[in-house]
Amino acid sequence: MSNNKRNKKYTQDADGWNHPNSNVEDNTCTTNKSSTDPVTSTSKQIDYNYTVTLRVAPVEHGIKCYSSPWHTHQFTGINAFNYYFDYLLSKEEGFTLPNVWDGYFHVTLAKFRLDPKSNLEKTENDLVMRIKEKVLGSNQPSFKRIFPCRFRSDALNVHSGSGRHAEAENIDFVTLNIVDLENAFDKLRPFLDNIEDAVKAAHGIWQYKPSESYFTQAHVTVRKYKPDDDLQDWSYNHIRQYLVEQRVKDNPLEFQCVALDIAQTRRQARHRGTQTQWWAGVTGNFLDCATCGTQFNDESKGTCVKCHTRRQMYECSGCGKKGNEGKMWPGYCNNCGNYERLRPLWSTKP
Repeated sequence: MSNNKRNKKYTQDADGWNHPNSNVEDNTCTTNKSSTDPVTSTSKQIDYNYTVTLRVAPVEHGIKCYSSPWHTHQFTGINAFNYYFDYLLSKEEGFTLPNVWDGYFHVTLAKFRLDPKSNLEKTENDLVMRIKEKVLGSNQPSFKRIFPCRFRSDALNVHSGSGRHAEAENIDFVTLNIVDLENAFDKLRPFLDNIEDAVKAAHGIWQYKPSESYFTQAHVTVRKYKPDDDLQDWSYNHIRQYLVEQRVKDNPLEFQCVALDIAQTRRQARHRGTQTQWWAGVTGNFLDCATCGTQFNDESKGTCVKCHTRRQMYECSGCGKKGNEGKMWPGYCNNCGNYERLRPLWSTKP
């Protein structure tokens, strides 16, 4: 998403810093990174990793901000989370604090891994079939009685990146801790048990399962620090200086989760992109350099890797609109208004 400020879509009406040593991990796709590469990385040999997540839908369902018992603000559409922080920090360019793409906000509930030596497509199809059989054959209530479900946050935290891997190791990330307003976690636990059974039946490795202690750490990631970050932009010191933690506490927000998804990582999905369309909505397709014909790629960083000129680097897969010179895909298209998210392997709302 672009970090240039846009016309605002809302009406104007602690010193202490919590930096816990937690085992929280994250793989959210962010801005200020190549258009095709999320911040977390995998090893050179692909590991087939998947997450079970609650899908946050800020574009369609928006975010509510409670600035007082009598005043609320609604932020809806592309960059909804950015507009929330812009409202809190309008004089400090708060719009630029979140760098997660609109289609990648989520709450992680579990992770698992499938055998990379197996026939992956067949293993995935068998897994989906088992999940459908278990879910449809259970006596659990319909998903329609669970979604959409509401969550509230009044706490901003930074989590240690010690649990992340490769070049992302020890790179911290900023989160909004959440409170379940509708007992969704307990309602979803039987379905998670069904998914776990299906994964194990497919000879997958179930990495962790939510517990009561985990739910207290449940969060939505809004920013990631990367190895090449200019830490002058929203460094820890800046966040403390502008009292961001206190401002979030004084202006809690509420959002909705609309589905339970099983998805692979973006890098893994793109690696397999020749076999299937890995995205939902639209994505940015790399173009060839207009000067020398070399195709732009993840390493381009604004210029052609061969002739070093700034050219249009991508076009929208939906409407064909080309991006501005030297600009990578921001996760959405300014022209058609559609945005990118991962196509789930299985979902309660495809």
